[in-house]
Amino acid sequence: MDREELTLILSTSILGVMWGANSLATPLYLSSLHYNATYIGVLIGVSTLTASGLSVVSGFLADSYGRRKFITLNRLLSITGLFLFGIFRIPLGYVIVNQFGGSLTSALLAEKSRNLEKSLSLQSSIMEGFVILGNLLGGLLPFQELYIVEICFLITSLVMIRTVSENYERRPLKFRMSSIGIVGKFSVDSLIGLGAGALLPLISLWFNIAYGVGRTALAPVFILSQASLAVGTFAAPSLGRVLGKVRAIVITHAAAIAVLFVIPLSATFVMAASLYVVRNVLMNMTSPLFSSMILQMVPRDERSRAQTIIQLMDSIPRAVGPTLGGYFLSLNDLYLPFLFTGSLYLTSTVLFFFMFRGIERKG
Repeated sequence: MDREELTLILSTSILGVMWGANSLATPLYLSSLHYNATYIGVLIGVSTLTASGLSVVSGFLADSYGRRKFITLNRLLSITGLFLFGIFRIPLGYVIVNQFGGSLTSALLAEKSRNLEKSLSLQSSIMEGFVILGNLLGGLLPFQELYIVEICFLITSLVMIRTVSENYERRPLKFRMSSIGIVGKFSVDSLIGLGAGALLPLISLWFNIAYGVGRTALAPVFILSQASLAVGTFAAPSLGRVLGKVRAIVITHAAAIAVLFVIPLSATFVMAASLYVVRNVLMNMTSPLFSSMILQMVPRDERSRAQTIIQLMDSIPRAVGPTLGGYFLSLNDLYLPFLFTGSLYLTSTVLFFFMFRGIERKG
């Protein structure tokens, strides 16, 4: 692995701090500003929807004009958004935080990596370490200081990205894609997006309502969850070789869904938190296998567009999800978000298996 490949992996991985901190702190931060659950869900949903739109536009432009400049734009937008949201307490600033760039860095990494699955797994594992750090900071730091730290990590990522070279061929801007059929099959993931959006962005608020716990109690849960996922993600390539990518994804997802249905039935916070950790590992450990499937099945000059379209198909329902989740919580129905999410996860997993099992048979 050369210096630029490692730099690219690290520039993306360190932003796990934002994911770890925001997934824990942001719903509670907005609640501390006296916004209700429905408003919080709508804001998170609008942010996700904005992300998907900007992601598609940047993906099409990046395939023609280069990825690095649009990754740079992502970092600059995120820095601006965090200043507005976290420092000046303007909720709409969150709409432009971390809006696009993940699919672009993956496409750029695919061009530089000799072993894509290994690189993606390494990136995911390192990122989980920074997510853990984000969980810790999200549980300990005052909100304003937390968002200042996130801005520092974004600036560091921006500097690192600017040291990575990019050799790309200037191509005409195209809207037609030869891989559109393949991309369409991956749209099954949109069901997971809707289910995840209804539950996960508000999970800290759910724990707060269900068991009366705050950030201090939740931080260790989020940290353990991400630490376990880091180990599981690093093992994903081996699991894919033994079972095949499709079977590995389906089996781990099926187990995660079974655990998900049990979480809201837990009598104690410790039991619910333990099950949440197990579910998180099982549901997300094979994400590098899913990403590598996309990148390996799509032509090199269409990768940014393909990934951003798949992200769009996931993000639109994911944007609707938090509004539904906030509404469920406003009804004080603590089981309904899990029933809704689990049902969609199960449908998506079954469809994914029947759509993609033939690929491995051919391979």
